[in-house]
Amino acid sequence: MQTFRSAEWSRPRRKKKDAEKAKQDADKVKRCERARAYSRNLESGVRITDIDKNGERYILNDEQRAQESRDNKHILDECK
Repeated sequence: MQTFRSAEWSRPRRKKKDAEKAKQDADKVKRCERARAYSRNLESGVRITDIDKNGERYILNDEQRAQESRDNKHILDECK
């Protein structure tokens, strides 16, 4: 049996835990939306640019695009 004080003490912890869970869920939704949009761009065939370690912009070739698609698929698998 839970006493009034222990129930009162656990309420803020439960609220904090619920708030953290809600934030994690919102972050996951945002991450999944971003991954779906990137997947559409990869599949559409439009030129996709990235920036290398020297700060120079380059266009992804077919092999890089395929690798990006595989990497993005792993993210999308977590969204189901």
